[in-house]
Amino acid sequence: MFALALWDRLARLLFLARDRIGEQPLYWGWAGRDLVFGSELKALRRYPDFPREIYREALGLYVRYAYVPAPWSIHPGVFKLEPSCILELSGPVTAAPPTAPLRPGGSFEGLSIRRYWSLAHLVAQGAQERFTDEGEVIAAVEAALETAVSRQLIPDVQLGAFLSGGIDSSLVVALMRKVTDVPV
Repeated sequence: MFALALWDRLARLLFLARDRIGEQPLYWGWAGRDLVFGSELKALRRYPDFPREIYREALGLYVRYAYVPAPWSIHPGVFKLEPSCILELSGPVTAAPPTAPLRPGGSFEGLSIRRYWSLAHLVAQGAQERFTDEGEVIAAVEAALETAVSRQLIPDVQLGAFLSGGIDSSLVVALMRKVTDVPV
């Protein structure tokens, strides 16, 4: 899970990116004439000229879903970057926000948003790769699980695991043992 900002000083480009599933929020928008961004609205609200009014359409979404889905936020001119997207700013910031949220493939003055990963694309790709027997499926799932666990085992501190007694936590610990070959 991540939300990040990257400034390319030489090219004078700002990139904002959000993780594939959207676990970590990333808000961006205008506070007066300034573009602001952060992973929490409370941090942005401390900025001078941040809009205090409530965006009525977003309030309706909140009442309907018990949260405000991306790309909207509860404040006008402030948006959530959608999961698996990168926002690129290439040029000076305009004085006013777009009238509607930018969606992947959209642009507004020097801003553009693109999607870097798509679950639908992954599912379509997987549908093209048919398995011939059960053993092949089991091997593929085991390899995918080992890869996922291995990627998470790059610590800067000691590792540990909480066992609930369920199949999932037991499986993760067994895979930790297998891929690290260290007692867990």
